Amino acid sequence: MGSIGVPLVRTGKMMMRPQKMQVRVNQAGRLAWVLAAMWIAGRAYAQTTVTIEPPRGDVYANEPFTINVIVQNFTDCGQPEFPEIPNATIEKGAGGESTQTTIVNGRMRTTRTRTFEYRVTISQVGELVIAPVKIEVDGKRLGTRALRLDILPSDSQERFFVEIAGDVERAYVGQKVQLTLAIWIEPATFNGELISAGGMYSCLQRGELGPFAAPTVESAVQKSRVGRDGAKRTYYVFTSTNDYVAERAGPLAFPEIRVEASYPTKIVRDVFRELRVSAARTLRARASGPGVNVLPLPIDGRPANFSGAVGRFTVTASARPTQVRVGDPIELTVEVRGDGPLDTLPAPLLASDEHLSKSFRVPRETLTGETVGRVRRFKQTIRPISADVRDIPAIEYPYFDPFDGKYAIARTQPIALTVTGGESLEIAAPEVEAPGEPLEEIGYRGNETSIAALLRSVPPVSVSHVVAAVAGPPAAISAFWTIGALVKARRVARGARRARAATAARKRILAAGKLAPRDAAHEIMAALSGYLGDRTGQAAARFQGRSSVEFLRERRADSLAVDQLSRLIERCEALSFGGAAGADSAQLAHDAAELLSLLERESAL
Repeated sequence: MGSIGVPLVRTGKMMMRPQKMQVRVNQAGRLAWVLAAMWIAGRAYAQTTVTIEPPRGDVYANEPFTINVIVQNFTDCGQPEFPEIPNATIEKGAGGESTQTTIVNGRMRTTRTRTFEYRVTISQVGELVIAPVKIEVDGKRLGTRALRLDILPSDSQERFFVEIAGDVERAYVGQKVQLTLAIWIEPATFNGELISAGGMYSCLQRGELGPFAAPTVESAVQKSRVGRDGAKRTYYVFTSTNDYVAERAGPLAFPEIRVEASYPTKIVRDVFRELRVSAARTLRARASGPGVNVLPLPIDGRPANFSGAVGRFTVTASARPTQVRVGDPIELTVEVRGDGPLDTLPAPLLASDEHLSKSFRVPRETLTGETVGRVRRFKQTIRPISADVRDIPAIEYPYFDPFDGKYAIARTQPIALTVTGGESLEIAAPEVEAPGEPLEEIGYRGNETSIAALLRSVPPVSVSHVVAAVAGPPAAISAFWTIGALVKARRVARGARRARAATAARKRILAAGKLAPRDAAHEIMAALSGYLGDRTGQAAARFQGRSSVEFLRERRADSLAVDQLSRLIERCEALSFGGAAGADSAQLAHDAAELLSLLERESAL
């Protein structure tokens, strides 16, 4: 047994040695494989790559989708050469760059990743093949793979659209029109239930709303409508209303208004049980016109002192003092009420009122006015020129009534005056009396000069007097600064309007040269009236047609500019009302541009 046993022991020892050697060989092999894998991974990790990332979800015609070109592991990178795509528009997005640092086997590696974003909108349905995008990276020209996409027909016009509605179908230049912007969006659903109005409102991303303020979520109403496919659909409608004054003849349109929405296509619940959009389509909509046709103000029946007011108005006047001497100043206040655009309402042409100018000296400067509630108030200082004056005659305020389609005149009641004094005042006399006149002649008669009498006339000092003395100066200073700030803001706004007058007018005139002759005439007349309004801080309607010629003549503008303006308006009015046979829009625009250059050098404006 011992002999049997010994070989077993030896045999056992002999068999143990090969197993230990095999384990060591296996460990070394694994280590080699790990090192090799790490080397290969490191090589792959450091390799520059250029890839193209397709859009998420389905792609629809006329809806923008995003394609990203991603460059990794580079030192220097140029701009990608994105291939042209037929029937498509391509916009560069923001893109971005990131840096990631890792440590492998004690070695630190930094990876740079740059993303180039492209927003593509294609109008054609079907298969789209985007050729490889080429790019210069670290001195080498690399490229992505080709990208194939299926472009599906869009139903965005059924889900999302914008409309503008007006309160009238016909309007005139200078008339106030109430417009309503309505954004219609079909609510997405989650488990068969409609997403709330607030949830869909948050999907509205960005846009240009023109003269409208952004609609609020509180404006939302739920409406039903039959779509183009004949199916009844439910919408949330967000609205914004604004009063708009048309400045040019022709169909009222707002091509600049566009709205964009990120419309949910997939909604999930997150870990907090809140609904979250995980996929969306980018929908764009442009506003359809309000269907309002704007007509030019007629020439027939236009009063000579028409200043451009459009609407329906009443006018009242007051004056103080009403007992004066010849040449004394009288503050005349004219208040206009009505349904027209009050903030831009032109002032009455008091200097052109022959009844008023016959008895009073009236300055010729243009009145600015102020809006107080529903009243536009104008003030002017006038001076009686004779003791025979018995009243301030009725002030006329001509306006165009767009509802009746004709001109009308609002009149004030005469204001009784008592005028005393000596000789009649010359029309060309200075605004203030010359120095050296006797005190009694300029209103200082009867002033007390006795010191004792003056002391006796001093009232006792009370607590209210002390409070007024202490609190009055700070309040007065505060009011002074507030009024100064308001005046400065108004001057800045007026200056900005004046500065952009020529640029805006020239742009409209050049664009008019490409229109049909009748439309070009309307646009050129609107551009010139708008220019004069911007230069003088008045409403553009004030300078419609021949009114602008009369205005320049009153300002004693250069005769060449006045004559050219007169001839140009005659040509435009002939085109507007008498047809466009043989007319040349480009030549008309060229002549208008030359006239604009003359007006720019005119010091009377």
